[in-house]
Order: sequence, then C-alpha cells, then structure tokens
Amino acid sequence: MFLGNNDDLISEECIEKTGSALEIKDLKLKLANHGLCLDDMNVSKNGLYIISGEKGIGKTTFFKAILGDKNIDYSGTIKLHGKDIKDCSRNYISKCFAYMQQDSPIIDGDIKTVFKSIRASLTEEEMINILKSVSIVTDEFQASDYKELLDAFIEKDKISEGQRQRLSLAYTLAMDKDIVLLDEPTSHLDAASKEIVIGTLKILVKEKMLLIITHDDQIIKTSENVFKFNIV
Repeated sequence: MFLGNNDDLISEECIEKTGSALEIKDLKLKLANHGLCLDDMNVSKNGLYIISGEKGIGKTTFFKAILGDKNIDYSGTIKLHGKDIKDCSRNYISKCFAYMQQDSPIIDGDIKTVFKSIRASLTEEEMINILKSVSIVTDEFQASDYKELLDAFIEKDKISEGQRQRLSLAYTLAMDKDIVLLDEPTSHLDAASKEIVIGTLKILVKEKMLLIITHDDQIIKTSENVFKFNIV
C-alpha cells in the first residue's frame, strides 16, 4: 500500500540533507513503445509539484524510477539530497519518501491498528491530528468522537471512494516523510469528494513537499510548479 515499513524496524542510516531534496535533470524514461521526457525539476522547499501529461502514457513509471526501481530504464540524473538515486540504498530512499499509489487499497481493520502498523511510535493525539488534516470527521463514520473513530473497524467495501482516498492519504502522512508522492489522488472521485481532497492538499503543502502525478486540470491550476511529460 505505501512505501517502506514501520520506521522502528528500519536500520539507522544517516540522511545528509544537502542540496535540493530532489533534483531531476535531462530525464528520459525508456518504455516499451515510446520514451517520455520530463522538464528539469528542482524540489527544494515545501509546496505542490505537479507532474502532468496525457492519460495512460506511463507517468507512474517516473515514481518507480525515483523510488529506486532497478528495472526502470532511463537516461539523465535523479538526485536525492545530492546523491544519485542509483547509489542510494532502499533504506535511504524509504526514509525520504512516502508513496500513495493510484487506487491504493485500504486494509480492513480498526484505524488505530493500521496507524500503529505504519509507525508504532504514533500517539493517539498524533493520529487524531492526521485524520483532521485530511478532513476526516467523526460523524461520517458514525463515531461520537475521534477516540471512538480510532477504534472503528473500517471495511474497504463499505466506505465511499472519497473516504477511501482520504484514509489512504492519512496513512501515507503517518509515515512522516518530507517528500510525499501521490499518484492520481483524485481519480474516481465525485465533485464533492474531489473538492475536499484538493482543499486538504492546499493545507498540506505548508508542511510537506507534495509531488503529484495527475491529468486533472482542477489540481494542475492550483500550482505554479507544473512539470510536463512529453512523448518522444
């Protein structure tokens, strides 16, 4: 569902935060039937960074590349805090990124247990603050307060697409990474749910570097940092 495991289980590896958090230069992804070129990108401060392009051209491959997938063929450079991504260990990458896939599945279970499986050190107060940050309110899950909501058993087949998307985002944020990768976070949402998710993203950019793959014009127009994939 999300990149990485419980932080308490990841071995110590020092991250020297030198240079830009993420720097992309002269990137060309080599796919089966075509190539994709991306505008040069420099991510150095909190904000919303949009990666756009036509639907179905393989934009998700870009996230796989910056997450260190050795099976992705590309030319150009991808640097994470000044280090070439090809020289970064899996642990190092996991400490830098949280990743929410498109149509990221929700695990059946109570919210508190899922949070703890992501980061065991989370307190109930921190969990509640995360839920509030993604605009999850208690009455939409028939809970009287947030503590009751944490103990609520959530079945993925019995919640709306908007609720699923916001819970996925909450669990992604629980990883507490500086850089958050979101793949089509408004896909399959109705207009009302989309408005809530976009409103949430506008708040989160004050604290995180959000990289979003999308072809949704409603999201694209909210950012000045738009980087486009072109087919070559």
